[in-house]
Amino acid sequence: MKKGIVCLAVLLITVFLPGCTGSEQKAGLGEEPTAYIKKLPEHMNSGMKQFLLEYVAFNDTIPNPVKAPNLFAEGYITKEKARSGMAYYTLPEQKLEKLYTELRKSKNPSTALRDMRETAKKSREPVKPNEVKLPEITLLGEGKLQLKSAEKKEVIELKNSDKNRTFSDQLIIHLLAATDEAWLIDIWDMKEEQKTYLFVKADFTKQVQVEKREKELNAAYKTGDLDIFGSLFQSLENSQYAVLAGTDFIFDEKNRELVQVAVSDLLSKNGKQVYIGGGSPKEGKQIMMRTADYLHGKDPKEQFQIDPDRITKEIGLNGFAKLHNMSTLFFTEDFIVLRLEYKSYIADAGTIHVFVDLEGKEPKAYLVNLSND
Repeated sequence: MKKGIVCLAVLLITVFLPGCTGSEQKAGLGEEPTAYIKKLPEHMNSGMKQFLLEYVAFNDTIPNPVKAPNLFAEGYITKEKARSGMAYYTLPEQKLEKLYTELRKSKNPSTALRDMRETAKKSREPVKPNEVKLPEITLLGEGKLQLKSAEKKEVIELKNSDKNRTFSDQLIIHLLAATDEAWLIDIWDMKEEQKTYLFVKADFTKQVQVEKREKELNAAYKTGDLDIFGSLFQSLENSQYAVLAGTDFIFDEKNRELVQVAVSDLLSKNGKQVYIGGGSPKEGKQIMMRTADYLHGKDPKEQFQIDPDRITKEIGLNGFAKLHNMSTLFFTEDFIVLRLEYKSYIADAGTIHVFVDLEGKEPKAYLVNLSND
């Protein structure tokens, strides 16, 4: 979302309905293109709402699972900047709806989107952490954090497996996940270049620090050190797999190990689906699968086609324009935002963003001019 669009695009996408596999998919390939809509939908669906919330949140986080509607946790805290602690706030639903309406009706949606973040910041309302069962987090200095609930408080000294290294007071802290039983806090020491996960029971009876690396996470999971934080692991569709809330780490609960999707594939924001090749998408067939099905090696359930040559004709690009790069900006269950960049022999030819909604019975593609160029 940080790059703009230089032209209003008409995108032609061929889609397969969910549930089609094998010969059914091949038979339908390219037969019935999905209708494109050259404006945003009248109402936000869940995917569009999450995309816009993350856009206006910028460097802040949205703790998962959701503790309150449109809740954000400020993501930067450092003693050097005299920040007393992490702040929480919400963006009231009616204000978000108003911002979306203005965006949808704007004759210059690129400007409206850019202004949306600043307007949302002015419209947000502070929330007391105890009201939503979230911790007050304060940096005390010397690598120490104070966490406070409605009943008690705890001072935690940040540790590193390398005893010769300590945490500084220049920290970026994100509250990734929060349940009634436990919290997951992401800590990045900018000065010492250290990253760690802090697992904390909400009653302070247990806390575990794990370096934010696959090897360390896998070891902590295997030994059972993380078992007490079970509420932070979200099971996937009656399978043996669970996603660590607020992250893209998947764990095999049966075999007690961390598993991964391929580097070329992309896990959705909620961990429920995998976009095959979504890490670096290419033209042609696009496939999404339920994560559990993906890990079990089952057939894909949803597909659509992107034909860049037909796109150039539809949007009126010159005949020399060719797809240069395609990237995924956002992917959650049944909702994708793609960026397509075109180039000619001598210069950039245009950039297209498309919002693909797979939530209904028939997928839809929404297109707007979001150019900042």
